[in-house]
Amino acid sequence: MRRLALVVALAASVGGCERMTCSQKRVRSIQYMNAGVDQYRQGNMSGALRELKGAVAEDETNVGAHYNLAKVHQEMKTWDEAAASLQRCVAMEPSVAIYHYDLGVALQELGRREPALEAYQKALALDARLFRAHYRLGTVFEASDRPRDADAAYRKAIDINARFTKPFVKLGYLYLENEYAKEAEAVFRAGVGVDQGDAELHNGLGASLAALGRYDDAVSAFQAALKIDANMLDAVYNLGMANFELGRKDDARKYLEDFATRGAGKADPAYIRAAQDKISDLMGLGAGGVTGSAGPPARLGKPVLQ
Repeated sequence: MRRLALVVALAASVGGCERMTCSQKRVRSIQYMNAGVDQYRQGNMSGALRELKGAVAEDETNVGAHYNLAKVHQEMKTWDEAAASLQRCVAMEPSVAIYHYDLGVALQELGRREPALEAYQKALALDARLFRAHYRLGTVFEASDRPRDADAAYRKAIDINARFTKPFVKLGYLYLENEYAKEAEAVFRAGVGVDQGDAELHNGLGASLAALGRYDDAVSAFQAALKIDANMLDAVYNLGMANFELGRKDDARKYLEDFATRGAGKADPAYIRAAQDKISDLMGLGAGGVTGSAGPPARLGKPVLQ
């Protein structure tokens, strides 16, 4: 996993000490902070926390120490502590856009949508080119049942940085969930054009093609997703369902059984039941034949994983 970047300061730098007249507390605070960054880079989160807490204890005004402490808490997904540290950063330096953005992330992870929305908007008021804030803003709008606003936010993120593929995925599924399959296909194809190695984009492209009844093309897209990520249960399920629609009994059963086995305890029970129903049909134990509804396609409505 790629870790977040932390800020490093030199004990004798102007950024850490005004006019080179550092107090001993500030010097020690910066030393603790840099030691915390070293621990973080080595993957020692407990050591990073210890050193960074020491940095804050030595000098409460060391905003870099507070920010680095927040980033470690983000890495550890201790969001309450991350939010608390970021609120201190915002209070000390309210004109720094990234502090507001990271605060928004922490608040959103805590389920506090409105405060997160406000934090992202403040970040963008300070830096309108902060594409990740536009993306995150879109996720808040989508969760708040504001699809038009989500659409605009995702598109803005893409306009600013087309190499950032997360908004392609979210926008494509937003269209699919609102029954705009052609538009979803166009978005996913554009995303795949940006990053051929993104399994989610290939899976989304397959889901949009399946929604359009183009199951052969959908199978190819799902296979591309699994070639990139063999453990992508969404694509395993979708591949089984698409083969079911095509009447390819052996392939359908292979993928659906694989999904039911690997998805036990991980996947949404609705998808497990849908896969098992189709397996029963294929074995001649159900009322249905080998044609008809393919069940809930993955990532439409609810994702496969719980």
